[in-house]
Amino acid sequence: MANFSAAGSQALAWRDSESHSSSYPDFEGYAHSAQLAEKGKFHFLFLGNFPGMLPDNNAEPPSMTPDPVVTIAAMAAKTSHIGFAATIASEWHEPFNVARQFKALDSYTAGRTALNAVTGSNPQAAALG
Repeated sequence: MANFSAAGSQALAWRDSESHSSSYPDFEGYAHSAQLAEKGKFHFLFLGNFPGMLPDNNAEPPSMTPDPVVTIAAMAAKTSHIGFAATIASEWHEPFNVARQFKALDSYTAGRTALNAVTGSNPQAAALG
């Protein structure tokens, strides 16, 4: 399993001059990460769901993640064996819609997706909802 973001899993990766954190969201970066993880025989990738903001400068990392359901659908199209797990915050999504989205993902990926349902704890994110 690996949890990754647009800037990578290493906490300070966004500071690397070759990091593409300013081109958020970088779909090709996500697809490439999924392909590398699949080639490395990872069983699945975990996508958290953290609403946030892009910084105005390069002094702090981006805190925003793209929608995990959409990202999984796109990455699954570029892979064939690796699984994907995504966090869905229960206070932002209706259960019917989550079930519908994950049923579609499950069908499209031949069973390579999993749901991590959580309640939120971020007051800033709650204020956005």
